[in-house]
Amino acid sequence: LATPTKMDQVPEMRELQQNLGKVVSWKDLGLQLDVEYEELQKIEHKYRQDVEDCKKEMLNLWLKRRGKDATRRNIIEALKSVNEPVVADHYTMLVKQRDPSSNSVKESYYTKPIEETKPQPERSAIVSAHSKTAGTTSSNKGRRRSSALSGRMGGVDDLISKVTFSGAIIFLVVALIIALGLYLYHGSSDMPSTEALTPITVENAETYLAEKMKEVTDLYKLAACLNLKNSKALVDQHLKNSNGRVEHVRIEVMDTWLKSAEHRYWEELIEVLHNCVRNKRLAKAIQDEHVN
Repeated sequence: LATPTKMDQVPEMRELQQNLGKVVSWKDLGLQLDVEYEELQKIEHKYRQDVEDCKKEMLNLWLKRRGKDATRRNIIEALKSVNEPVVADHYTMLVKQRDPSSNSVKESYYTKPIEETKPQPERSAIVSAHSKTAGTTSSNKGRRRSSALSGRMGGVDDLISKVTFSGAIIFLVVALIIALGLYLYHGSSDMPSTEALTPITVENAETYLAEKMKEVTDLYKLAACLNLKNSKALVDQHLKNSNGRVEHVRIEVMDTWLKSAEHRYWEELIEVLHNCVRNKRLAKAIQDEHVN
């Protein structure tokens, strides 16, 4: 078997962090890497929308799920798809010139090298030489002063220990109160129970929804946002079966989504359009027509 090129090898996590430092749209990148939309939502909720932590967790999940198929080539193609050509070209250059995961590689211009701290000269030799020249009388006085100082410092240490312990208890209580408040806040902001939702009951719903969604041209993103299983392969298959007719594929995508659950609700579709597809105008139009 031929040895795979560097482009078709699996990158290390450290390499990805160095070269994807400027990427902000981690969620779109995850969709292009076939990470499920539901998994991206969980990551975003877990890390409170912190871009770097979310991006790192998404890449870890991608490496774990795709295994040997998680190649540098896939990352570069995904970067180009989310309008990150500068990052993609720079990463491609590094891969072709040398192994980016090697310790001999210079740091990417997205990360600053850590400056080494020069060790401070030790003073132990100076102190030792000075102590040897001190007289016996001075040594005795030093011992008495040291004993008195040690007694005073012992009392101070006890006081500091008590204050530190009390501060730690107060900090833990405050942290628990804040955590409880955040839990209650996020719990109250979840989607309401199904009794409060508006079911989709229109006739020929898949055709009706496809017509409503006709301005959504990226069918791969739509299928991923709808959390359809194997969304990319699903769209590819329908495009092949319909000879590339986008309208037909859009109907099939909506039909698959409707049939993937016993009931579907307008609020679900509105949330997908607003938060994932990012078509707020269409989301508002559907909400005004079918929910309000």
